[in-house]
Amino acid sequence: MILKVYNIIDGDTLNVINCQSNEVNTVRLLGIDAPETRRTNKLKQDERETHLPGQFLIKLGKISFQYLLQLVPPGTKITMKQEQQNTNDVYGRILAYVFLSNGKTLNEIMIKEGYAKAYNKYRCDELLKYQILNFEAKNGWALEKDIELFGTWYITSMKVHDKPLDFERGKSMQCFTVNRSLTEYD
Repeated sequence: MILKVYNIIDGDTLNVINCQSNEVNTVRLLGIDAPETRRTNKLKQDERETHLPGQFLIKLGKISFQYLLQLVPPGTKITMKQEQQNTNDVYGRILAYVFLSNGKTLNEIMIKEGYAKAYNKYRCDELLKYQILNFEAKNGWALEKDIELFGTWYITSMKVHDKPLDFERGKSMQCFTVNRSLTEYD
């Protein structure tokens, strides 16, 4: 079966087209979670868990979306692998590992680069591996190649008014520095 990316929905979901039947299916990358790109109940949950405002998480979600779009623009040939226990989520999306032509999985790339995190809502054979990759990415251990790791879930440089941001005290954010570029928060 020949599959191609039809379009990207967000940082962990894409539509794929079967080139033989022209059937389009929605695929949720198994074992990962990227920030939301719009207001949803999941965004509210992420706000509670990360102590970050939803508007900021949406901006991070859009960055994650753009990264995935850069990795697999529409028309990119892919292959998929599903697990027997988890074939679909509650929304009917196919849960799968998506492989590029070079054999690498999108799921793993998104975690390693920090644009997604390991996600345990759905059972996944690769969960332990993804959690380790997630931990390494979050702690900057992926800097071995002298490249700066920056991703949506792992903000390497975040300050408010030139003081380190203290999430525990719940300070309000006026502006932040992310990856050395100033972004205003509305």
